[in-house]
Amino acid sequence: SQSLFDIYSIQLTLFDVISSIPLQPIDRFVVAFRALTNRNVQFFL
Repeated sequence: SQSLFDIYSIQLTLFDVISSIPLQPIDRFVVAFRALTNRNVQFFL
């Protein structure tokens, strides 16, 4: 469907943006994002 194609294209665009950025800031962002997500999950549970 159209919405699935939109999601797929958005993911491809995000992947292109991420792959064009140096890896170290992305790693820090992912670590911070995972820590925040884990904190929120524990909070809601």
